[in-house]
Amino acid sequence: ENPIGTGGMNGFAHSGNIAHWRNIEFNYFYHRSESEVAIHKALLKINYEISKEKGSEHSFVFSPLSVFVGLKRKRVETDFLVISHDGIFIIEVDGDSHREKSHFEEEERLRPFRNLGVDVYRIKPNLSNPEWAEKAVRDFLKFASVRGRR
Repeated sequence: ENPIGTGGMNGFAHSGNIAHWRNIEFNYFYHRSESEVAIHKALLKINYEISKEKGSEHSFVFSPLSVFVGLKRKRVETDFLVISHDGIFIIEVDGDSHREKSHFEEEERLRPFRNLGVDVYRIKPNLSNPEWAEKAVRDFLKFASVRGRR
């Protein structure tokens, strides 16, 4: 259990940028931006719709701000890990928390996942459209169905 009292490592990948310090919480998970919260809400809503229309066996599971460790013993956090019948995917929300990193740094951070065949899907928020997150999640699910299990 982490020192703040919540279970798990959600949001604890970066010692100097702990998600809990931002106090952006939804569904008992901490996030670093409101854009991540919007994607979280859209994932829940669309997953429920899929379950209602097709049955729960067609739904997916996801984890916000999952923390992983690889060969270099460096913690790596993804915005969302999604596991569906189509495979395992990472969703990265390219918002404020990614601005201080170069494209090369972002690609290097996610290389271990790509080396293992995990597709990374990047979402750029469009805050001028109130339904951007739902559209982004639906577009992601189309991408996932095309990529499918390899």
